[in-house]
Amino acid sequence: MIYSRNRRLRVNESLRSLVRESSLATNDFVMPIFVMEGENKEEPIPSMPGIFRRSIDLTVKECKELFSLGVKAVNLYMKVSEDLKDNTGKEAWNKNGLMQNTIRAIKDAVPEMVVMPDVALDPYSIYGHDGIIENGKL
Repeated sequence: MIYSRNRRLRVNESLRSLVRESSLATNDFVMPIFVMEGENKEEPIPSMPGIFRRSIDLTVKECKELFSLGVKAVNLYMKVSEDLKDNTGKEAWNKNGLMQNTIRAIKDAVPEMVVMPDVALDPYSIYGHDGIIENGKL
């Protein structure tokens, strides 16, 4: 039995890179960022070893470092104070809320960073749902 191993797609790096199955670079990644109220605060997230929830100032510092390493996008998740939560999640659209202030701070410090906020209501809801509960129904 004769085996044929065509090599025309391997002749040089330009062709190999065109037909390569996959390649990843730092600009392909989106870093999840977890934010909390306060200043110069950091707390570990036990279910995600090595990942921390940080205050806005430390989040900005982290974003600067990520951008310098080639990571061009972050996905933001908030930890909202219990006293700001209600059934409607109204804190989610507060112009001076944690999410809004975080986005402004990041964009001021790293204008080219792509910022993708988590727009779900669950961080702002007393029930932890993405919707409003009325008469026991979501």
